[in-house]
Amino acid sequence: MTVIHFFRIPGPDEDHTLHKLRSSLSPLSSSSSSLIKSVETEYCFNVEIVGCDKLPNDQLSKVLWFFAETYEKEKTAPISFLVPDDNSYLVEVGPRLAFATSWR
Repeated sequence: MTVIHFFRIPGPDEDHTLHKLRSSLSPLSSSSSSLIKSVETEYCFNVEIVGCDKLPNDQLSKVLWFFAETYEKEKTAPISFLVPDDNSYLVEVGPRLAFATSWR
């Protein structure tokens, strides 16, 4: 079993996420919540494949088509769009790999 990942931007509402993050940190330290200037988000889709380590190109393009928005195909990729620089941190929340769908 191999799990491959696909990413799509933007993720959950970035302004709402920034507000929730700051309000969660404010009881701990008011100075730490003020240090957060912005938040970027993306969705990550996990696909389990069995019997091989990667998808053939024809199947890969079908999975990318499935996850992509109709008019914004360039915002979906098999690699993350979030790349931290020297002044930022990358925080991942999830993934929830412990649930099954009817497609199993």
